[in-house]
Amino acid sequence: WAYKPSMKSYQPGSVGISASAVLYHSLGEILSQGVDDIYQKSLSNAEQLVTILRRHKLTILGNPVGASLSPIVCVESVDGLFAFLAEHQVVVVERDGRIRFSVTHRTTRSELEAFDKVLGLFSTV
Repeated sequence: WAYKPSMKSYQPGSVGISASAVLYHSLGEILSQGVDDIYQKSLSNAEQLVTILRRHKLTILGNPVGASLSPIVCVESVDGLFAFLAEHQVVVVERDGRIRFSVTHRTTRSELEAFDKVLGLFSTV
């Protein structure tokens, strides 16, 4: 192994410049939009997500109400659901027999309505 000086070794062992720039701009966006506004929009979208998942009779892990509501919601996986969602460009994560859904303050009502329709298609397949 031979040391070859490059930009990769500019800050060894510390936070990278690009990560710092991303953090700086992210914090600027959050502060300009308002933390409370982002929080309220995220929770509103999470409530709608939970309503959709319940409508399609998926088993939600935990009790996502009140202080337990989160923009990340996990359900027990149903055979074929993860592949079906991937085929319909719904981005989720599946691990250990569970599927994780998430929303943000940028999730739109039309995206949630489209997601609801996709789950409706799975119910009829």
